[in-house]
Amino acid sequence: MNKFTNSLLRSEDKHPSDEQMVAFINGELTLRKHAAVAHHLDGCWRCLAKKKQMEETVFALVGRRERRLRPHLPPSTGAEGRLVALLNEQSIREEQPSQNSLIYGLRSLLPSTMNPVLASIFVVTLASITLFFIWKQAAPSLSASDLLGKAMANEQALAERAQPGVVYQKLVMRRGAHSIERTVYSDLQRKRVAKAQHLDAAATAMKQAVEAGGVSWDEPLSAIDYNRWRESQHSATDRVKSAGDGLVSVVTSVRYGPIRQESLTMRTSDLHPVRRTIETRSQDTVEIAELSYTELKWSEANEALWEPLSPMLHEEGEPTLNLPKRSLLTDEQLDVAELEARLVLNKLNADANEQIEIKRSRNAVHVEGIVDTTERQHALNLGLRQVAHVVPSILSLEELNARRNAGSGTASIRESAVAAQPAPLEEFFHENSKSSEEMGRVSNQLLSLSLEIQREGNALTELNRRFHGNDELDPLGRSALTQLLTNHSSLLRAAVRSEIEILQSFSLVPEQSTEDGHTITSAAAGLTEQSTRNVSLCRELISSSESSPRTAQSIASEMAKTLHLLSRDPVLLALEPNSSH
Repeated sequence: MNKFTNSLLRSEDKHPSDEQMVAFINGELTLRKHAAVAHHLDGCWRCLAKKKQMEETVFALVGRRERRLRPHLPPSTGAEGRLVALLNEQSIREEQPSQNSLIYGLRSLLPSTMNPVLASIFVVTLASITLFFIWKQAAPSLSASDLLGKAMANEQALAERAQPGVVYQKLVMRRGAHSIERTVYSDLQRKRVAKAQHLDAAATAMKQAVEAGGVSWDEPLSAIDYNRWRESQHSATDRVKSAGDGLVSVVTSVRYGPIRQESLTMRTSDLHPVRRTIETRSQDTVEIAELSYTELKWSEANEALWEPLSPMLHEEGEPTLNLPKRSLLTDEQLDVAELEARLVLNKLNADANEQIEIKRSRNAVHVEGIVDTTERQHALNLGLRQVAHVVPSILSLEELNARRNAGSGTASIRESAVAAQPAPLEEFFHENSKSSEEMGRVSNQLLSLSLEIQREGNALTELNRRFHGNDELDPLGRSALTQLLTNHSSLLRAAVRSEIEILQSFSLVPEQSTEDGHTITSAAAGLTEQSTRNVSLCRELISSSESSPRTAQSIASEMAKTLHLLSRDPVLLALEPNSSH
């Protein structure tokens, strides 16, 4: 029975409302709720103080009501008794404390006689209102040092007694009209360190402002970090103030220096920090607020977010990422994962000029590749991690070059002694009095377009080969496939039109067919073969050669016919917006 009672008391062990407190004082609660409130009052000094204030207020109002009604009671038998009663009332009125003057000031607003029921309602209402203002204006009894000491002790105790796990904390940071959201990962036992996240321009500016205020970027809402900054100030004063429902703030003002004031707001229930502010003397304000706080098991963590575990911790056996073994995926799951990964790469324009390769195993889709910058690397990895069953492994040239520079020597370059003939396009521009700068610009445009045509053609061919006619794709997979086919076909048609327009604008395309006896690729060839042929022709047009090359017009004529065959490819025609296929 005692265990059952204790479980009920623990389930109800939360701060009672004003209505519940008034009902408790009046004895109007059920036996179970009365016991629960009494149990809570035994361990909560704040609610106990609240109860005492309510009792004093109610008793004062009830006494005042009795004094108001006393003159209207039936008179006593003698005039002497009435005179004594009046004198007693007058003396009580003169001795009434000044803090009750507000109550007596309401005398003129009340009728001389009042229905007892209405009078009782008025008393209870006035008591609740008075208690509300008293509660809001009452300052916490603990000092700033006491509050921070308990908060720091809680943080340290959590790290010591916590089971291995990860904290996922989402924050919002505001500075003037600018705000960013960021996610902070931390080890519950403070033994593993999360990898540094890439910051864009807005986040970098926010980080500089936060660190200028003495706030740790990795643990901005830490009581230990706040106390470290507070103790480093030589002329600081602290005060404690209520910060709303269930919140209390420690405010530290600094007399000298760029920082005018900082504050740390905590929950009164467990002294968990939820907000920190920085105010400078230049009227700049930074606010850091917690949006969510979640504790996860290591089995739910992403290993890619953490620095490698030190050998010492491995020997001690804590903490290790015991990731669950992946179960084998079905072909349909792998198809959907690959299509969604391709769609992410397409939206990030990563399937354009970057070396990205997609591979499949029995339990995941692996996206590997090399990009130019670390910033681009983080962006791709972040986007791909949002797709289920996809494992990104994107490297950056910046990282690779940094590793290579330490031990690599200067590569020797051998120059060819054979004099190469000018490129056909160069000769054509020279004959038509075109500048070398314009020739270089046109060469770059033609090569870029030909490579784009090849890339988009290969993508369409691969998607059709792998997924065309796959009736087992779920709606999500079919939607991703349709969007990918539409995007790639649109880019391919646009690149073909642009390349033809360049050839026509410089009169490189003759009206006759191929010259020099070269045979045009047949219409039966696919997108891959046609687009590869177009790249080869483009390189022949813009590159120097040791042998005597064909004329620019001859090469351009073959390019134009190849592009025409590309535009009439059945795969591309089937994807035209107004196609009836």
